[in-house]
Amino acid sequence: MKEAEQLVRSAIKLDEERAEAENKKALDNPFYLDSLGYILFKQNRLTEARQLMERCVATKEGMRIESFDHLGDVLLALGKRQEAIEAWKTGIALAREERQDAKIKGDVVSKLRKLGSAP
Repeated sequence: MKEAEQLVRSAIKLDEERAEAENKKALDNPFYLDSLGYILFKQNRLTEARQLMERCVATKEGMRIESFDHLGDVLLALGKRQEAIEAWKTGIALAREERQDAKIKGDVVSKLRKLGSAP
């Protein structure tokens, strides 16, 4: 996990350096934020993970079921049950008609059922 964290942080740094070289502001890359947030979640660094996941879903590209699934996992681990349920339900509403989204949606529905909050 530590190596994965270092790789994602390196990618973020490269984005920042590229933007600086072009005299632009580096924008949050939701895919990097989601990846790093989930890595930190797996390392039980929950506060940091939550901050990154919330930044991720605040971007247009981050508004996807996978990101909200990860945010829900982090929130539940932090003891924020209702916020986790809301995140998962938001993700379900955003799910596209693609096989990957359908799989994640099934996983999210299972999590909600376990909490007695199936959609």
